[in-house]
Amino acid sequence: MRIGVVSDSHGDLKALHIAMMQLGCFDILLHAGDFHQDAAWAKVQTNARVIAVPGNCDQVSLAPQERRVMVAGKKLWLLHGHRYGIKSGFGRLIQEAHRRRVDLVVFGHTHHPVVFYDRGVCFVNPGSVHDGRGTREAYGIIELHGSHLEAYTCDLVD
Repeated sequence: MRIGVVSDSHGDLKALHIAMMQLGCFDILLHAGDFHQDAAWAKVQTNARVIAVPGNCDQVSLAPQERRVMVAGKKLWLLHGHRYGIKSGFGRLIQEAHRRRVDLVVFGHTHHPVVFYDRGVCFVNPGSVHDGRGTREAYGIIELHGSHLEAYTCDLVD
């Protein structure tokens, strides 16, 4: 299973389209917030399942702030991250992920792409397709092969 991961699109549908094209084939697209409505546009563009949460810039959204779903036998927690103070560090996010006993955490908010592991939990922030805030615009890919999980980020090339 191949999962595309985007975040912080901020209404930049051109950049979101480029990311989706560069992802190639994917089974699921995760949108980790900030312009939650961009995920609805992405759903129209693809046959893949799209799962999204709002971010701190989506104040009028009635969608759930966080989603927990099973994907290929893995417990996935999707959130934007702003409620866990991630711009000051990942400590609260890591602690909550372990408390929730998830396998994979996908978040955004910082605009900085990162993949790391903590005691068997994979954390993925795809960065931003819209504005890298001093770094590159990026998206993420998660590949699941049986029980093996591989996650990485890619630069957006326009």
